[in-house]
Amino acid sequence: MEVKHILLREFLNNDFAVSTEDGDKLFHEIKGYLDSNQKVSLDFDGIVVVITAFLNASIGSLYNNLYSDQFIDEHLLYENVSDSNRKYINLVIDNAKKYFKNVDGFDKNTDDLLNG
Repeated sequence: MEVKHILLREFLNNDFAVSTEDGDKLFHEIKGYLDSNQKVSLDFDGIVVVITAFLNASIGSLYNNLYSDQFIDEHLLYENVSDSNRKYINLVIDNAKKYFKNVDGFDKNTDDLLNG
């Protein structure tokens, strides 16, 4: 099976992975490949800044009951990820899994915290 390689620096046209808008574009790119049962490799070579807003939009959104966790684990690969960015990715994945398993509960708790 061919692995689709996405060099983030080229995809984003810069070395900062920070915007939700860019994360959303990457999400749709990844989703297109996954929908065709293709593996995708995200290459972080040359990326100097990654924030969770970008990762939530691009990777976390994949856990919105679109695919099984096992399918994502088998089809989404990562290259050249620093240890600190790997921690952010793992945090985003863990939080997305929890959130999408109980969206109503999370939304209610957030509403209660904000509105009393």
